[in-house]
Parts: sequence; C-alpha cells; structure tokens
Amino acid sequence: MRASHFSDIEEFINVTESDISNIKSISGKKLLKLTDDEIKRILSFVSSGNLSTQLTVSENFLASISRDFTKRQLAMLTILSLENLNPNPFLIRSLNLETPEKVVRLNVYMATTRSIVTSMGFFIQNILLASSETVENAPKNSGWDLMKTNLSGERSWIQVKSGPNSMDKDQIVYWAKKIQEKIDEGDKAYLGITYGKRTVL
Repeated sequence: MRASHFSDIEEFINVTESDISNIKSISGKKLLKLTDDEIKRILSFVSSGNLSTQLTVSENFLASISRDFTKRQLAMLTILSLENLNPNPFLIRSLNLETPEKVVRLNVYMATTRSIVTSMGFFIQNILLASSETVENAPKNSGWDLMKTNLSGERSWIQVKSGPNSMDKDQIVYWAKKIQEKIDEGDKAYLGITYGKRTVL
C-alpha cells in the first residue's frame, strides 16, 4: 500500500522521514498514521541497500521476503549442534550408517528439510498478508493461519501448507472436519496449498 504513494522505486529509495510522515491524499488529508517505530523501520529498510531500481515493486517485495527466508535457514544451521540433533539409533542401524560423519550428515539433512518445509509455509503466509488489506492473521486460539474478510463481511479461513507432501492422512481428516465446522457456521474455509493436485490429497 505504501509503495503506491511513490511514482517509482527510486523515489521511495530517496524518501525522508518528513516524506513518510506527511503522505496525503489529493484533497490534502493525511492518509497514513505511522508510529515512530514504523517510520524508523521503513527508513532502515530503505537504507539497507536491498532495494533495486532495476526491479519492479513486486519483484523487490518478493526478493525481500526471499532474503528473509534464506537468512532464517542459515541462522537455523548456525545453531545446530550434536546435542540437539537427537539421532535415531534404529534409523542409523537400518540405514547401515557406519561412521559418525554419515550419521551427522543424515541428521543435519533431516533437520534442515523439516525447517525449510515449515519456513516455506510462513513465507507463503507473509506474501498473502502483504498482498491484500483484507487478509490478517487468524486469532491465535482458532487453529487457523489467516482470515480474509470481504466487503460484505463474509469470512474465509485459510490454513497454509507449502504442499501436499507436508500433510499425512490424519492431518487431512482433521482439516476436513475443521473446514466443515466453518462452513456450518456460515463462513468459508480452505487449505492453502501452493503446489500439487487436488487428487493427491
């Protein structure tokens, strides 16, 4: 939304605190009420050097979220240690992992892939949150990830999954019941899956 108040990326890159604090409509009314912390974070992002005038607003947005996703994965790898790998002795034996190096390699791989799958869900969730003013985080005790409310007040509940491979049969049965509950309440509900076919579920 804020990006739409600037003619191009270059203008946004050169924005000042005064510019951000005084974004107005054609009639002169102040459009955005930002806190000091929000203004500080915007200026910090602008000065980070991560924005490119060679990319569109959408491309810069996607690059920014992707960069954050990658940083989180690297941070996770940095804190991995032998103490928190928790290797499965039965799996080690069945796969005939004969050296400590093979055991560590397998467990680092398993920990990394689990983290990436989980983080990808958050990645997609952040994209959806930023792509529409009618989408917000669902209430924490609801069990859902996102809630979209249209102009008529109709609500759609969304559970984000990166793909069908991240769900087993029990999860599918569970969410089928949760979706039906929302339908019975007069709302809509969806599993938000980014790839795969409906027939796979």
